[in-house]
Order: sequence, then C-alpha cells, then structure tokens
Amino acid sequence: MEFRQGSEGEAQQIADCIASGWRAGYQGILPAEVLDNLDTAKWAENIARRIGEGREYWVACEGDAIVGMASVLMEGTEQTLGSLYVRGEFQALGVGRMLVGVIARALAARSDEPLWVSVMTANTRGRAFYEKLGAIWVRSGSYPISGVDYSTERFCWRDLNALGDRTPLWKLEQWAPNSVDLCELTKLLHRAYKRSKDAGLRYNATHQSVETTERRLMGGDSYIVRLQDGTVIGCATLDRAPDNPYGDYQLTQPTAGLTQFCIEPKLKGREIGKYVVRNLERIAREQGYKVMALDTAEESTGLISYYRKLGFEVVGHVDYRPGTNYLSVVMAKSISQA
Repeated sequence: MEFRQGSEGEAQQIADCIASGWRAGYQGILPAEVLDNLDTAKWAENIARRIGEGREYWVACEGDAIVGMASVLMEGTEQTLGSLYVRGEFQALGVGRMLVGVIARALAARSDEPLWVSVMTANTRGRAFYEKLGAIWVRSGSYPISGVDYSTERFCWRDLNALGDRTPLWKLEQWAPNSVDLCELTKLLHRAYKRSKDAGLRYNATHQSVETTERRLMGGDSYIVRLQDGTVIGCATLDRAPDNPYGDYQLTQPTAGLTQFCIEPKLKGREIGKYVVRNLERIAREQGYKVMALDTAEESTGLISYYRKLGFEVVGHVDYRPGTNYLSVVMAKSISQA
C-alpha cells in the first residue's frame, strides 16, 4: 500500500472514499436519508478546488485505487486533522492509523505545533481510535451537517514525533525464496518467542533452525511484514491444508491455519500484529476460506487472551508432544464476513 499526497485529478476518488467511510462509520449516527444522498460530485469539486489552493489531502492507495484519505486544515499556525476516512471494506486493517502517522511525521518535520482533531460525540469508535493513539480531550463543541448541529469533542496531540513513532508505516508482502535473509528471520522468531521460552514452553519458534524456518515458509502461503525502510519486522504463514481433524476439532468448512506468526518485540504496543492478522483474514477470505484457526500452548494464557481479543475462541485441543512439551488449544474464528 502506498501513502502520498493526493492530486486534483483524484478528487472524485477521494470524495468516493469519504462517502464509503461515512456510510460504514456513521450508521445510526446520521439519518439514513443523509447517508443515502451524499453529493460526491459536489464534494469532488470542492476537494479539487481546495487542493488547487494548497490544502493537503493525503491518500492511501491499493494499486490504482484510493482506499483511505486524510486532510490537513491550516488556520494560521493551528493545524487540524480535518478528515480521516477509509473505504468500508478496508476499515480495521490499520490504514487509518498509518495515515495519521504519515501526517504526523510530515507536520513534525515542519513545526512544533500540536495537531488537533474533532470527532462527533456519538462516534464512540472514532473517539476511541484517537484516544488509543494518545490524543488528549480538550473541549466539547458542535458541527452542522444538513442543517442539524451535532455535538463534537475536540482532541489534541502535543508531541507529533511521539505520534509518528506510535504509528509506523508497514506493509505485508508475500514471501518468495531469497526475498529475505532466513538467518535474520529465524533470529527474529527466536526473539519474538523468547518470553515463551523463558516460561519453559518449547514452541518450534523458540529454537528452530534456519532450515526449519524455510520449510515452514514453504508449507503454505507465507507473508513478510516490513517497515517502510525495508526492515523485516514479522512473518506469518497461512497453512492451505491444516490437519483434519485439527486435534479434536473437526474442520467442517474451508479453513486456513495461521502458523509461524510473529512481530518484532521492540514494536510491541503499536498494534501491528492485530492489523496483520486482520489483513491475513481478508486474504484468506478472498481465497475462499470460511474459518481461520491456530494453536497455542494451553498454559500460554497471555497469547490465548490476545487471540480472544482478535475474535478467536478455543474450540478444541491438539497434542504435538513430544515435538513440543505442552498440550495445545485450538482456536478458531469465522472469517466469512469482514
């Protein structure tokens, strides 16, 4: 995915992206008649004019398609995140978070001024999104839409360098032989699973060899996670044909198995792992899978809790001993709908 400033010629795509974001995010907040009658042609005219006048519109692109957008309003020295929208089918994949990061880094390079943002009070999801990124509530206000005033909440980020660090740009790419240094990737797996090793759990990734890493990558559709500068910070494999039965869990629908998944421990807290899993769910869904499953140590309550937060539930057990030294739980979730 590419992040860059949009052009006047892309105004209609930007307007369509905003409309998709409105319809996905404002259901139950704005009247249906408003959402059903969005004038994207008029929006596009205004966007093209504003870009021509120098307003910044940033876009996230998947191929030639704009799937996310954000704008920056400048009033004197005050800078405001004027809008942030992601197309419905690309929401919850980390696009909005990375757009905020792109803007934060660009603004931080130019000034020390804070960044402001307003969000409708009823938009609890939007408020939680900004608060999770460290925005501080400042005051309440209102904003008119179609002749109706809606209450809003005003937030602020004082330190844009910290915001930029919290929202790094990363990408998910399909692994191919010789595309990464397998020795370094194996070391990354060892680092990511060190906490489990210290707890006495013998996951494959705590000790596996470079040859094992390669064999496991070749065992399915494997993906590498990279930062913008090319640094490898994670990996995951979608097993095309996990064991049937998966321990005592019977596979009754097309199931993708998530294996050899890790994110660089130094980047903990930036939610990259969560969004990588959601992107993998989208990939698996597009390939016709209905369920995603994984296994982890029954004693690893932290990992079980982590996957539960991502929508997985314990559905059975599988025993890989003596290859491991623990009984595993099988966890699964439906991915038939986004």
